[in-house]
Amino acid sequence: MQDAGWEVGRNLSIEYRWTVGDISRLFRDARELTALNPDAILAGVGGTTNALQQATRVVPIVFAQAIDPVGNGYVDSLNRPGGNMTGFVQLDYGLAGKWLELLIEVAPQIKRVAMLREPGPAAVGQWAAMQAVAHSLKIETKPIDIRESADIEREVSAFAQSQNSGMITAVSAAALNNKDLIIKLATQYRLPVVYSYRVFVTSGGLMSYATDIIWPIQTCSGLRGSGS
Repeated sequence: MQDAGWEVGRNLSIEYRWTVGDISRLFRDARELTALNPDAILAGVGGTTNALQQATRVVPIVFAQAIDPVGNGYVDSLNRPGGNMTGFVQLDYGLAGKWLELLIEVAPQIKRVAMLREPGPAAVGQWAAMQAVAHSLKIETKPIDIRESADIEREVSAFAQSQNSGMITAVSAAALNNKDLIIKLATQYRLPVVYSYRVFVTSGGLMSYATDIIWPIQTCSGLRGSGS
């Protein structure tokens, strides 16, 4: 920013919000940022882009890691976004089917697979892609919504009681926020898991297959400048 002539306190002001996976707070933060009438807003992971889209159709928004921006209605097309949004794509929903294929490859005895997911449009898309592959492989699937830590522990513990089970973590901010707990449960119950972020593997998880992203990730940032 400084190389481009922007300097905080002189011609640049930065406002940011960190929502730590709290969905209600995410929408509140999005409204607060757009109310500041910034020149641009940077959207991070999870439901941030959706929350910002509902808050404004005027302020320019750059999403850093959107999931299927066309399918979710953020842009008209990848070549011509239109509207007030543009940015970078993190995930194609079809990757969720690849996760299941990899899981079966490393643990061919698996008959049941749970997907840990954060409720929202992105979870629905990833779940549908995984189910399509699961049907052809005759694999039983179960969704586990990532909410409170106690809920995750209870549901994973119950799921792990059946033999020949494995798990997949969908791309979401909630999965990252509960990373240590998910790895702990997978280790405790000896569940093979394919993770959607490399940081899970560097923290002790089995394997991951996804876009390489920078860690840590800010959930939502708003930039305000005096220039055009």
